[in-house]
Amino acid sequence: AYRLASRALPCMLDEPGNVDLRIDLCAAAFLQNRAADDGLRGARERTWSTAYALATALHIRYDHVGQGEATSAVTPSIIRRTAARGDVAARLAQTFGVWKAGMMAEAAAGAAADAIEAFCRSIGMPVRVQELQIPEGDLPQLARDTLMNFNANPGERSPNYLDEMLDTLRACW
Repeated sequence: AYRLASRALPCMLDEPGNVDLRIDLCAAAFLQNRAADDGLRGARERTWSTAYALATALHIRYDHVGQGEATSAVTPSIIRRTAARGDVAARLAQTFGVWKAGMMAEAAAGAAADAIEAFCRSIGMPVRVQELQIPEGDLPQLARDTLMNFNANPGERSPNYLDEMLDTLRACW
């Protein structure tokens, strides 16, 4: 999914009517959705459900923030924080072409986050929440808004869930 999207998306800015690019982006979205529908597990699930919950809170609360901008603003920081907890860091680093033999999970997560951040910047997307013109004082409310997102976490939340979301938002700031 990433390979298809990373090749097609930058070209779409110059060729918005290119059907082949649109098909590649559609296929990438389909593959990503299938991965989610097939049930992500462990750190991978934590990474994407956290990004989804925070991005959704941002773009629903603020009319001037789109879903894509919200997602790009939180994803690099979330990868740095959550991907290092599991085997997903190595796979992300491999996918983004930044894997080096012997990398520890934290270094792999950092390299992957740097790569996705560079890609987002190259297509003019924000990589920090503050770039969305969101007041820093709104972060506690945004963390509370994630409690209402049952797509991101349909089950019980940990006792410190709200604190974790606020801490993550601050890291994304």
